[in-house]
Amino acid sequence: MHQLVPPFIVDNLRRDNLSGSFACTALFVDISGFTRVTEALMEHGQYGAEVLALVMRAVFTPLLQSVFEQGGFITGFAGDAFTAVFPDEQDRTGSAIHALSAAWYMQQHMATHGLQATRFGTFEFSAKIGLASGGVSWGILLSESGERATYYFRGPAIDGSAAAEQHASAGNILAGSACYQAFAQQVTAQAIADYWLIEDINVPLPEPRPVTLQDLDLTYAARFVPRFLLERDVEGEFRQIFNLFVGLQGTPESDELRLFMRQVFTLQEQYSGFLNRIDFGDKGCHLLLFWGAPIGHENDLGHVLDFILDLRRVSSIPLRAGITYRIAHAGYVGSDLAEEYTCYGRGVNLAARQMTSAGWDEIWLDPETAQRAQADFRIDSIGDQVFKGFAEAQHVYRLDGRRQKSRSRFEDKPLVGRDQELARLQQAIEPIFDGRFAGVVAVTGEAGVGKSRLVDALYTPHVAAGQTAVFLCQADELLRQSLNPFRYFLARYFGHSPADSEEVNKQRFFDKLEELTANVAEPSLKEELERTYSFLGNLIGLNWEGSLYEQLDPELRFENTLEGLKALFKAESLRRPVIIHLEDAHWWDQDSQAFLARLTRNVAPYPFALLITSRQELPEALFDAGIPVENISLQTLDGAAIAALASAMLDHLPS
Repeated sequence: MHQLVPPFIVDNLRRDNLSGSFACTALFVDISGFTRVTEALMEHGQYGAEVLALVMRAVFTPLLQSVFEQGGFITGFAGDAFTAVFPDEQDRTGSAIHALSAAWYMQQHMATHGLQATRFGTFEFSAKIGLASGGVSWGILLSESGERATYYFRGPAIDGSAAAEQHASAGNILAGSACYQAFAQQVTAQAIADYWLIEDINVPLPEPRPVTLQDLDLTYAARFVPRFLLERDVEGEFRQIFNLFVGLQGTPESDELRLFMRQVFTLQEQYSGFLNRIDFGDKGCHLLLFWGAPIGHENDLGHVLDFILDLRRVSSIPLRAGITYRIAHAGYVGSDLAEEYTCYGRGVNLAARQMTSAGWDEIWLDPETAQRAQADFRIDSIGDQVFKGFAEAQHVYRLDGRRQKSRSRFEDKPLVGRDQELARLQQAIEPIFDGRFAGVVAVTGEAGVGKSRLVDALYTPHVAAGQTAVFLCQADELLRQSLNPFRYFLARYFGHSPADSEEVNKQRFFDKLEELTANVAEPSLKEELERTYSFLGNLIGLNWEGSLYEQLDPELRFENTLEGLKALFKAESLRRPVIIHLEDAHWWDQDSQAFLARLTRNVAPYPFALLITSRQELPEALFDAGIPVENISLQTLDGAAIAALASAMLDHLPS
């Protein structure tokens, strides 16, 4: 069982205590050497990742042991650094001397065990330590539902220990003035700026206390981190990671922070992302999130950029951010007594430097992220920047917003080797141009085989000529909520934006609905749309007090939702032929399947086609007998087609 949440926090959540404070001495340790070993071991793939995990545990375990043997506990990690606190038991002298003892034992250990030998070489590590006494406050921040949580520690003691460490050199222990005064008669020290360098200890140190591993309550701990991370066997691996550092302006009060984190949790439900921590330190109040670990998804790039753009719009606290895309070590840092699941690498460090250098409300990207994002997002180059810890200047880009998709994303990419499949598609949808339902066309094949490129070649010319409308219903690997592909479509159809007020979104909703009903010649369809508006609105988070939706039980709500959706598609098809494109159907939910079966019944006079792309074959008997279903299975391109594609992209014959 991984100890990823301090028992102090878990115990307080169990008792419904969500905030508090105490006096203590804080200790901040920064370990040097991990950047070099990480970059060296990356060259050895998973073997290197396994060795790195062993090295990290070997370095951290004795240091953390010293903390717990002196009555302290770990409040948080920051890559190759960690913070510990030693609460005052009776007076400050006690906590200060225990913190000093832990620090002294750590530096003695590092002096004799700073070299770590591995089969890939020997690596050297050192530590700098800062001590400070004072107050610490803590808080537990919950999502709207209370099912997700994060926590923080902050205060003069933690800030002071981090500041003291900043003035230290390798092997040093630096103490703030208040902390030093508690044990001044027991040590030999030298003044350095506003701190004291501990050179020797003149009295016996407190004996180490026995340390027992406390059982972690999974029910409460799993609110802070996914449960599988608490029980996972894999120690570490190298992965491609999107690293997002978010900095908040000033020092948010508890209520401001609580509201902000609810917004973060809400956006995570939509865009995923792993929240590593919320922290207070030399970078101010900041958050670190990852996309790509512990689980990676195909659309991580869009998710991380959409997440930060929406967070910037809804946050009442000004923020700034840095985003990088680099390979990193993803795994556990710490020991059996206290751990953190995190990503470690230069990409994380660069994202932090970008964040602290960006202006407020700016989002900075590295070239790797910017290159991948430029097709769908507005990106501006702001030139080279010099960052601490990086020998060479780093080129930086600014994320300005989403790009309006006015042209096909495949416009510059030729379609090769698919003439027969394209002809079959064109023939399958032909009935919509004769005013009839065309049935179902399914394009299946493995990831990357060209499904999206093929269907784009089908409908782009018709859309450009104004002959059809294409309604994209995008299934999502993460959001398997009921009818999610159609929620995606409706949000764009009605111009719904989470950044705008409910009043604005409702006005857009009714404007669009009135435009549609004004052009519907079939009275029954118009009446059905007016009757079911509250069910359609609910799919994108709009609700009206006393509406029909609120009056019905869940079963009838679902039935009316399906009827409202079907009425909308039928009404739109009477304006001009429609292609309803369900993308990535291998991720669809059961309710979406049920709706598609209903959508295709008794619609012969409505000119629309249902176009489905999927990695898997469609379930048998999904549609009623008699409904036209055309299955097109895409195979890998042959050699001639691959050569033609390469030639088109390279502008010359490939070697």
